[in-house]
Amino acid sequence: MNLNELFVTEFSEHIGYPVAEDIYEDDESDIYFTFSYEDETPTQFGDDRPLFDTAYIQLRMHTPKEFNYHELKRRTGEYFESRGFQITSKFSFLETTYESVTQSATSNKRSRCTVFKMNYTDKH
Repeated sequence: MNLNELFVTEFSEHIGYPVAEDIYEDDESDIYFTFSYEDETPTQFGDDRPLFDTAYIQLRMHTPKEFNYHELKRRTGEYFESRGFQITSKFSFLETTYESVTQSATSNKRSRCTVFKMNYTDKH
């Protein structure tokens, strides 16, 4: 199951921020999203063959530490729930953004990462 178009194009246009699979490598925005497929598995069977597949996805929302992220978090959750995704977990933490391998953590800026764990089931 390939949901890349939904994330990279449709969701990005809806939310107004860039979205990339796995790693965001551009400097154009301090606010961006990344997503990764955690697993994909058949979930329902009939006549000894899979009828549905479920993709388990982790979406990460990266924002500056000072940014009031609550409204963006709400809008993001509503977007995916309205498209049939089931959000099983949302949590946030502060992370250190490294600008290069040689810089120390104290010289880098802090950002907030909000993680949405979700799954989507579709016909096989």
